[in-house]
Amino acid sequence: MDNLSLGKQIETKPSPFNGFKVKRNRYVAVAVIVLLAIVILLYIFINANNSQVTNITPSTNQLIDSYKSKIPELEGKVELNPNDSTAVHDLAIALYATGDITGAKEKYLIESNLNPSNPVTFNNLGNAYRDTGDNNKAIEAYKKSIELDKTQVNAYLNLANLYIYTTNQFDLGINTLLAALESNPNNSEVMYMQIGSSYLVQNKKDLAKDAYNKVLEFNPNNSGAINALKNL
Repeated sequence: MDNLSLGKQIETKPSPFNGFKVKRNRYVAVAVIVLLAIVILLYIFINANNSQVTNITPSTNQLIDSYKSKIPELEGKVELNPNDSTAVHDLAIALYATGDITGAKEKYLIESNLNPSNPVTFNNLGNAYRDTGDNNKAIEAYKKSIELDKTQVNAYLNLANLYIYTTNQFDLGINTLLAALESNPNNSEVMYMQIGSSYLVQNKKDLAKDAYNKVLEFNPNNSGAINALKNL
């Protein structure tokens, strides 16, 4: 029976339960007010959390500002000691961090000549080439980094990602990750995770599942692998 028909029945024939019905309506009104209060509190809580997240940005800006403020001093050190590979390296990092990719690339090139046995320098140089669109030179630099030190996980990942997502050389990318897996067994979780993501991009779901299951063998609590398998 709807509320309208109930209202008509009350008018035509008063009921001894009218007082109860009024009280019940009051209770309903109170319940609605309480629910609204809870919703408002949740809204305030969520907004407070969101404001905390956005506070990450100023710290990043502060880091960039810190690098910017150091550039004149670092440039002075390089000018005084142009053959000091450490000084050149520090300046290159500051330039890259502040968005001067071309300037950083020039310094990394100088550093690679001053210290040709440093694998990190060639990985960084590869990043600078990649970010300026020179993919072939980026590939060469990453390969040089790996040649100097086969435990350079970042160089393997950077090279694989360039193959898979930029130059569309998927097989080369997977082979790079497999080579990284062989040379860096202690980083198997990271590598299998990347392999799974790469197969997923190609819609090779069975191979992706195999890779994600491998991730869970090394870390049963890896949320990325767990969620990926749920969606497959």
